[in-house]
Amino acid sequence: MKKKIFLPKMVKAKNELVSELNAYLEENNVPIKVVSCASIFRFVPREAKGFFIPFDVDLFFHHMNYHGVYIWEGRVCFLSTAHTKEDTQQIITTVKKCVEDLRKGGFLQIPITKKIHYHLPLTKPKLRVFCFPYVGGGASLFRTLQDTMPEGVEVVPIHLRNV
Repeated sequence: MKKKIFLPKMVKAKNELVSELNAYLEENNVPIKVVSCASIFRFVPREAKGFFIPFDVDLFFHHMNYHGVYIWEGRVCFLSTAHTKEDTQQIITTVKKCVEDLRKGGFLQIPITKKIHYHLPLTKPKLRVFCFPYVGGGASLFRTLQDTMPEGVEVVPIHLRNV
């Protein structure tokens, strides 16, 4: 009697699921990706910074649960022999629905690729104010500061990368 081998089938199904999800997430500039090993997979921020999980990504998990795809609080998912092709299709459909819903609410926005300059250099300023944001902040925090300054004062927002 031959033994049935389930792991390769599960891994193949999981690989197909992960490939389709990552293709969709990448194509739509969603700041989430799917990582996996064997039949286990998880949704993670595309650009993780330590243990920090952006609020948008946390909302994504709650929306998945709300729409019927339960994701454990540890954020680890898995496929088993009990999951059918319809189940994996439901996961894909739910991911797309959640991304669409969150984007309508202003979350998981497509990153701006063009640079926006908030610095309007003066030819001969009387004073230059260099503005450093808090950790995690950006130069955009100071975009309206120049309007509040007296004449002759130049605001120079500083953007620190990888801080």
